Amino acid sequence: MTFGDLLKRFREERQLSLRELAKLMGIDHAHLYRLETGEKESPSSELLITLSRTLKLDARRSHIFRFMVGHSTDEQLIDIAIQNHDIPLVDFESAASMSFRGKRPNSKEAWVKVLNQIREIREEVE
Repeated sequence: MTFGDLLKRFREERQLSLRELAKLMGIDHAHLYRLETGEKESPSSELLITLSRTLKLDARRSHIFRFMVGHSTDEQLIDIAIQNHDIPLVDFESAASMSFRGKRPNSKEAWVKVLNQIREIREEVE
């Protein structure tokens, strides 16, 4: 999942069309389209703040949304991070940024295992 995919997901959760969201934000709908399709990949921090507010994202979703700029990660990992507030966002970011030798986790259970390993390592270091 990319930033554009997550933008589309959050927009659709609010049941807004591209044009409706753009109108609420006071920007051109083509700009949002380019963000959703990945044609434009680096929104300004001002635009990210406006998107988060307009989409009514809570702090956790907003943090994940901003992190996803320039990143791509498994949708299951994003779902886990959004739904499970016990998982520190720093652990989500670590898992999302990891390179895997061989097979990447391909289930929620596998991602939870990775997140638990990251937490254990982080706690040992602290």
